[in-house]
Amino acid sequence: MKDSERDTHFQGFSKAVWNEIEPMVNDSGLGESAKQLIAERIQRILAQRAYDLACHVIDHLSPYVYDTATKEQDYWDAIPDITDFSQITHFPD
Repeated sequence: MKDSERDTHFQGFSKAVWNEIEPMVNDSGLGESAKQLIAERIQRILAQRAYDLACHVIDHLSPYVYDTATKEQDYWDAIPDITDFSQITHFPD
């Protein structure tokens, strides 16, 4: 299956979330190949859902922000991947 923008744009985000989930999987008693398969599938789902959320935000903000944009891709390019949650200072702990 070819990776799409939806699968890859937020790969760093999905890896960061996975790092929080991984200890639970490691303690599950599953074999290494099963854990690897679970890791790949969960990370892809997380990346896709992050992309879906970004779509939702862009769609709902578009009446306000598209006034200065030349094309939609400019917004996608402006949304950085999240690889470390400690870099986000505007979310409460």
